[in-house]
Formats: sequence, C-alpha cells, structure tokens
Amino acid sequence: MLLRLLLLVLADVQLLHAMPANNAERRRAMQMVETVVDRSSQPGTAEAVCRGSVSLVECVERGCVEVEGNIIDHGEAIGNVSVPRLQRVSGILQVYSNTALNWLALPNLSFIGGDLKIANNAVLWAIDLSDLVTVDGYLYVYNNAGLDRLDIHALLYTGGALEVAYNDALTSIQAPSLTLTGGGLIIIYNDRLSAIDFFSLAFAHGNVDINNNAALERIDLLSLLNTVGHLEVYNNNVLEIIDLPLFNYTGGFLDVASNEELMKLNLPSLTSTAGNLKIWGNRALFSIDLMQLTSTGEDLEVSYNDALTLLLLTKLTFTGGDLKIQFNDVLRLLEMPLLASTGGDLRVVYNQRLSDFEVPRLRSVTCGRLCQLSNLLGADTAIRG
Repeated sequence: MLLRLLLLVLADVQLLHAMPANNAERRRAMQMVETVVDRSSQPGTAEAVCRGSVSLVECVERGCVEVEGNIIDHGEAIGNVSVPRLQRVSGILQVYSNTALNWLALPNLSFIGGDLKIANNAVLWAIDLSDLVTVDGYLYVYNNAGLDRLDIHALLYTGGALEVAYNDALTSIQAPSLTLTGGGLIIIYNDRLSAIDFFSLAFAHGNVDINNNAALERIDLLSLLNTVGHLEVYNNNVLEIIDLPLFNYTGGFLDVASNEELMKLNLPSLTSTAGNLKIWGNRALFSIDLMQLTSTGEDLEVSYNDALTLLLLTKLTFTGGDLKIQFNDVLRLLEMPLLASTGGDLRVVYNQRLSDFEVPRLRSVTCGRLCQLSNLLGADTAIRG
C-alpha cells in the first residue's frame, strides 16, 4: 500500500512539473503532495513494519502492515476483531485460549513465516484468511467449539503439517488451491464435518490421517500422488466414498478400517506400499479397485468386509509380510494370477461364499510358514512353504 501511494505521489509530482500553472497554484499543489507523504509516515497512523512480539490488539492500534516477529494472543482480543492492514508475519501467529473473541478477520494476510495456531477459543465462530497463500510452519486449528467453517481457498503451501481437529461445530474445510504440505494432513474428531475440499493437493510429506469425523460423507483427494508417511482412514461413520484416482504410493502403511457405511474404495493407480495395506471392518464395502497393485512392503489384509463380492489383485506378485483375505462373508470371486511369493503366511480362509479363486501359480508360491486356503468354512487346504 505504501509503495503504491509513493508511486502515485511521484506521478503527481511529474504531472505538476509538466503542466502550465502559476506559481501560487503550483505551491498549493506541492503542499498537498507533501502533506500526503508526511501523513503516511507519521507515528500513530500506521507502521509499515512492527518489530518484536505483538498482540492482535497492538496490530490494530499500530496499523501494522508487516510484523517482524510473532503475533500472540492469549485473550486480549475481545468481540469482533479486524486487522485489515496486516500482510506478512515473519514468525508465528497464535490465537490461543481466548474466551471472548467471536470473529477474527485477517483479509490481507498472505504470508506467515512460522506456525499458524488457532486453538481452544471457546466462542470463535469465524475466521477470515481469504488471502493467505503460504504458511512456512504448521497450520493448526484445534478445539474451537463454535467454529463452523474453515475457508483457506488461496492457500498453496504449508511447510509443516495441516491439522484440523476437535472442532465440534465445523462443517466445511475449503482448501482447493493447496498443492503441498511439508508435513502431513490430519483431519480428526470434527463431529459435524461433512465436506472437505483438497482438490489440488498432490504431495503430503508426512502422514494423511482422516479419522473419527462422524458426519463426513466423501473423501475426494483427486490430485494426491503419494505420501511420505502413512495414509489412514478409519471410523468415519457415514463415509460412503474414498476416491484417490492418481494415488500411486505411500511411504508408510495404508489402512482403511471401520468405516461402517463405506461402499467404494477407489485406488486405481496404487502400485505399492512401503508398509502394510489393510482394508478391514468396512461393513458396506462392495467395491475395491486395486488393479495396479504389484507389491506391499509388509502385510496385505482384506478382512471383515461383509458386502465385498469381488477382489481382483491381477498384478500382485509379492507381499513383504502376511497375505490375509478372510471373513468376507459374500466374497465370490478372487483373482491373484501373478502372485509368486509372500514374506509371511498366506491365508485365504472363512470367506463363506468363495467357491472359486484364480491363483494359477499357487503351487509355486513361497510362503513364510504356512499357506492356508479355504473355499468354504472349515474346508481348509494347507500348503507349507
């Protein structure tokens, strides 16, 4: 803002020198320009740079455009607070345990050099972070009982994890521009959360945990390619669809469990996992797409999915640990035509309706201790490696 003002002033000075005018008019015009410049630098109107640790109230009073240091509020801000001039914070921004802050607007804040922490604010119901592009640390929104919406649609990058947790009234998270988290993505225990938008997220340099969100119906991570850590989705009671069409690798385990209403798990590009791959206890799950999966670093388990009828593992060649496909009550068709070895036990048991499965290389499969196969409950065939 100050730079724009100075450019306008310089343009006005050039115009004044170019235009014909008598001396009195010229002097009067020059005095007006000098007054503008003088007011923009006067203490008490606005400080371009505020240094040190300041509070939200001090930011407003001093008119800070940039803070070289931290903004920390532990209850000083009351009611509705707007900090319209603030554009950059070099350190952390923390609004913590405030019992009187209702609404916080930071409409022109674009950069935070440290962490952004908004936590334990009992009556905070709205935050305006509409211009925020970069958080070089972690972004942490935790236990704000009245917060009903988190809109960070301009955010492109976080240097650490993005964690949104224990916000009882939160219904929506909108982060459609976010492409990279330097840490993980953690969305847990938000009881009313029904919609999340991470449309552009391609990389998570940490774990992705989406757990215990009782109202969440869909997870669409349409651009996510891989995670450095694990990917875990469990105990989201009304979750129906998980769609990760481009996801190809996880540096940890992949666990999809105890999502009672989950019907479809779409992982058509997944080729391998460094750790376990476990899909279990999803009672309504009838469709799993793992058509490109070739190997797992540890166990592969598909168990207790009561509605699953079809499991095609047509490119699977190896599991680093056990391979267990069990207690899937209506599973009718299983194909593992390329399976050559498992690092642990192979168990295909207690799938009561599985009358046939295609494992043409079965007799040459190398198992850790035991290969146990069962078409029907209690009718086992054991092949020891």
